[in-house]
Amino acid sequence: MAGKGKRGRPKGQQSKKCLIKDPLIAPYEIHVDEKHWNYILVNAKTQNVEGYYTQLPNVIRAIMREKYIPNNSPRTYTIREYIVAMTDLHNAMKELMVPVYNK
Repeated sequence: MAGKGKRGRPKGQQSKKCLIKDPLIAPYEIHVDEKHWNYILVNAKTQNVEGYYTQLPNVIRAIMREKYIPNNSPRTYTIREYIVAMTDLHNAMKELMVPVYNK
């Protein structure tokens, strides 16, 4: 009964139907798995999967948070630094998420 107890996709198998690649989110790219209705965040440089998301705004926010609020180590912010980082994050999200026809 080899293989009967295993569940899920075999390692390396992908069913992506769409790829989102944009200089604004580099070095990341988003693989859209339409079969399972999720977004897979991949570091394009290393080809490592960074996370799975069910909604596009959530994956975009994760990318922008990584770009504007690095978490390499525990960091202490002043109120001003934190507000500036959050403003930059908000503006980057707005740039990506607001449709062109609304500008």
